[in-house]
Amino acid sequence: MANSYASQVMEEFVYSLPAAGDSFWEQSSFGSPYRQDQSQLGPVLYSSHLFLEPMGTAAPGLLRCTVNVSWSAGAQQGNQALSISRLLYAP
Repeated sequence: MANSYASQVMEEFVYSLPAAGDSFWEQSSFGSPYRQDQSQLGPVLYSSHLFLEPMGTAAPGLLRCTVNVSWSAGAQQGNQALSISRLLYAP
């Protein structure tokens, strides 16, 4: 379930990206995290943190997008976490 949630957060962000030429693609740094959210799926509360990292001047407009998801799996299993990443380029 957490993997599906992380993928959903990533896809929603990717589909909301501005067009090429927008000043978004020229930024050299972003707030950390860039976006965060929570979602209740059944009895479990998932928290997501989306991070953006510019890949440097060698590849302007190239960003690494990482979504970290954490949740509590119950008293006996403790907190769980997963991370997915994708490289993004101005369309």
